[in-house]
Amino acid sequence: MLAVDYSAVPVVVTQKSKRSSSAWFDPEEGVIKVILSNRLPKAEAEKVAATLVERVRKKLVRRIRVPPRRRVYEDGEAIRSGGKWLILSIKETEFRKHPAARIEGSTLLVVLPSGMHYQTQRRAVSALIREHWAKSEYARLLLLADEISRKYFNAETPIEDVEITRQNTRWANICRDRIVRLSVRALFLPKDLLEYLMVHELAHLKAGLHAQHGPGYRRALAEAEPDWRKKERELAVWSHIVPVHD
Repeated sequence: MLAVDYSAVPVVVTQKSKRSSSAWFDPEEGVIKVILSNRLPKAEAEKVAATLVERVRKKLVRRIRVPPRRRVYEDGEAIRSGGKWLILSIKETEFRKHPAARIEGSTLLVVLPSGMHYQTQRRAVSALIREHWAKSEYARLLLLADEISRKYFNAETPIEDVEITRQNTRWANICRDRIVRLSVRALFLPKDLLEYLMVHELAHLKAGLHAQHGPGYRRALAEAEPDWRKKERELAVWSHIVPVHD
């Protein structure tokens, strides 16, 4: 969810001969309109108006949802991978049938068959960079999962593997095969939120995958991360900051 401050939205309050009070946002005038019953005492009317305005502002925040932008990689840009920076170099050749990528010194060279459509090129470059990240970040993520398991769950939640996937609608998931599948977008999160994602997924193993997000799971998660609700809100904001990947 996008963090938008509606505290500066003007409020227009009027009193009418009505039995009830109401409030709504007028998009044409850009104001919050409040109609109060003239039967209310002045002190109570101020409290009712404040409550109604706060409800409208919360509805406005829930209503505003901005889709994240799509990540497009350009030739010559710098990409951080495995703790170092690489320069992306995209080249086309007639002598290749399939896209490929390799590292040459401090350059990540992506070679594409000539004549590819722009959108196909974009998806191919994203896929090759994702495969490169899956290799370069694998050891770090596997070590992180092991550390989280030992620190928060007394090593009772061992995993089989870690994978980096293209999923854009969620940050991570885990199934019965005990493989943590992280979205490539998770690599762009702050370190504390990446660690929380691991805690979130390993809590499923602690509570049992059948528990899903029920009370048992929430207890296991709260024991490991008491501020999990705050972390979830931060992830909701970051979902509109980190671009989606093809």
